[in-house]
Order: sequence, then structure tokens, then C-alpha cells
Amino acid sequence: MIFPLTNKVLRVSDDFGYGHFGASRGARTHKGVDYVGLENTIVRSPVTGTITKYGWAYDLEHNQRYIQITKLGSDEKHRLFYTQMDTKLDVGDEIIEGAAVGFLGNISKMHDTQDKKMLNHLHYEIVIDGVHKDVEILYEKKNLDTIKSAPGGIFKIKKIHLILWLIVPSFLLAYYVYTKDSQIK
Repeated sequence: MIFPLTNKVLRVSDDFGYGHFGASRGARTHKGVDYVGLENTIVRSPVTGTITKYGWAYDLEHNQRYIQITKLGSDEKHRLFYTQMDTKLDVGDEIIEGAAVGFLGNISKMHDTQDKKMLNHLHYEIVIDGVHKDVEILYEKKNLDTIKSAPGGIFKIKKIHLILWLIVPSFLLAYYVYTKDSQIK
């Protein structure tokens, strides 16, 4: 599983609300996570799978689309909203992880008013067995699993951090004492 944008910057808050999973949307909650991006940024498939839905994010706005990719061999669905899709893609097409599915659209153009501004963003949802999941937690778990499966696992990472934590401050202290001592003479 890869992240669909080059940069992973959360849409924390703007005049239209918060972009995190579970944020209030009046009577409902936000079912995905919003990631800030520039218009025309390439959006990539986060998984290898099949395109199982392809449609409009809004009924009246036909330049803001979404795509749903179901991960190969599972019921894990990845939904990417506010994109200008590659018109060669269609429901039933197989797609590999990392392949371009389109470009980030301009959702802010649709919502901005004189009083309110919305950051341009990709809305990303993951649905497993019919339940919306927090994208951030799933990516954190994936990263932790990757570290654990590396030679030496998480303990090797912790040893490195411990060594750096002990050596770097000692070096800085020694350098500080040396430069102070040089200034006194």
C-alpha cells in the first residue's frame, strides 16, 4: 500500500471544517481523511486491484470525480475523491499499485466564496468489510509493520535512536566546552 499523493499533508482545518477522520459534518461525520495538494498533482493507486466504482463526487459538479479501487483478493476498498480521472480507466479495469489514476482537481474553486476559503485537497477513504477506517491509523500500522519486518526489527531502530540520543548531545557539549575554553584564553 502506497500513499496516493507525493506529499502527505493533512488538511487540518479551514473555513469549511476539519479534514480528519470522524470530524463533525453537522448530523454526520467525515468518513475519510483530507490531504492538501496542488491542482494537477498526480494521484496514484494506493493498491493493486480492480476499479469497482467510478463516478461524480457531487451530482451537479461534473469535473470533480471519485474512483474506488478494491484491493486484489480482499474486500478493502480505497476511494479517492476530487480528482480529474484518466478517461481511459473504467470499472472492471485492473490497476497496479502506484499507477496514475488521474490528477488532483480544484475543489477549492467550487467551494470558495468571498467569506470562506477551502484548501484544495484529496479526500481519501478506506472501507474494509463495509466499515470506514481511519486512513492515518492504517498507514501508521503499515509503517510499523514494515519496520518490524526489517532485519533487527523495531529493536534495531530503537538502538540507533538511543545511540544517537547519547552521542550527539555529548558531542555538542564537548564542542561547546572546547569553544568556550578557547575564548577564555
